[in-house]
Amino acid sequence: MRIWDAETGACRQILAGHSNLVTRVVFSPNGDQAASSGGRDDMTVRLWDVRSGSARHVSSSHNGYVSRVISTPNGAQVATCSYDATARVRDAVTGECRHILRDHTNSLNSIVYSPQGDKFATCSWDTTVRLWNAETGVCSHTLTGHIDKIHWLACASQGNLLASCSYDRTVRLWSLESGECLNILKGHAEQICCVVFSPDGSQVASCSMDNTVRLWDVETGVCSYRLIGHTHWVTKVVYSPHGDHVASAGEDNIVRVWEAATVTCCRVLNEHSKRINSIDYSPDGILIASASDDKNVRLWNVEAGTCCHVLGGHSDKVRHAVFSPRGDPLASASDDKTVQLWNVESGQCQAVIQSLPDWAMNLAWVKSSDVPLLVNCCIDGSVWMWELTGGGDSNGLYQVRLRWSSMKNALVVADTMIQDVKGLSPLNKQLLKQRGAVGVPHYHE
Repeated sequence: MRIWDAETGACRQILAGHSNLVTRVVFSPNGDQAASSGGRDDMTVRLWDVRSGSARHVSSSHNGYVSRVISTPNGAQVATCSYDATARVRDAVTGECRHILRDHTNSLNSIVYSPQGDKFATCSWDTTVRLWNAETGVCSHTLTGHIDKIHWLACASQGNLLASCSYDRTVRLWSLESGECLNILKGHAEQICCVVFSPDGSQVASCSMDNTVRLWDVETGVCSYRLIGHTHWVTKVVYSPHGDHVASAGEDNIVRVWEAATVTCCRVLNEHSKRINSIDYSPDGILIASASDDKNVRLWNVEAGTCCHVLGGHSDKVRHAVFSPRGDPLASASDDKTVQLWNVESGQCQAVIQSLPDWAMNLAWVKSSDVPLLVNCCIDGSVWMWELTGGGDSNGLYQVRLRWSSMKNALVVADTMIQDVKGLSPLNKQLLKQRGAVGVPHYHE
């Protein structure tokens, strides 16, 4: 970007910093500062000192796809990791970016907090796992041993164990305290997509592109069971809250539920028409939510093996669906640039968060919060925190308000009265309300 003298035509400053196309630039009223925004391949907003040509501020959005978002056990922080090779830790209340972690040299795929919330771990395509101090943002250990991209991490809810799975076809168990590799779990014939601990921490489940799920004994590292039934890659696996069942899903469009005690497949949930991107158990273990490329979310009763509701409000692929900590509502994120909130009992849509800048990819509920807080990430690297109120009126509708966004140019109109403003469409009113405006909200029927 260049600053020119309007009278002489001379170039006064060359403002370098954007990595690709610059799409917008604007001066401050007094002319001392300029703000610029990058396009899809840059995705930063930069504030410049016109006189010196130096960058005063760079927006804290990621510059690439956000692969995972989580909150601390106490709900105080939100952490994200991205294909831009960084992880970022934010204050859950203000959205202030506390730490930008740049030690990895390639894309990050997963991030997890320890049960105490005092440390967290990240994994990367650079074949390393790193352990970080949650308070200082300092890397305490670099865990090496995998020889290919690391895809997923999981922490045991009890003890100090971390599991990582890799395209090198192994799962490794690590000590969160020392960073020591405690065991290497070998047996899968293809890349491993996901790993998860059982609720009691005694077992690990992994799923793979070899179309199988394996259950491993944590203490011995022995594969206790190999679950066969899927006909294509298995990309997601999750334990039920009580640990009595394991659910798996992936490229064959089917959710399979396995009894943990007998390792028999007790339910085959096969009504999706395209691949399944996420599965989640309700907190009470009664329901499973599955999100699919077929544009639908389905709610399943596990005991009956039947579909309770087809949540069909999205117009494009649904990337993620997750139950709130209370079990209701359920949130779903889609390529149609919306996040939708659903009543679990009725299957009705209770709110739609619209006009996101790009595909909505990942969701996380903030734990230990008095007010329901939902974080969503878009493929453009932006992170959005939403506050939910209502849900108990006669229509069961939620009011959704934007708490903060990592995009510094996001529209925030906090406390602006719009109730009596003329010329606004119902959609205008809804979007303004979500971003902090005051007035009677409008919701789609």
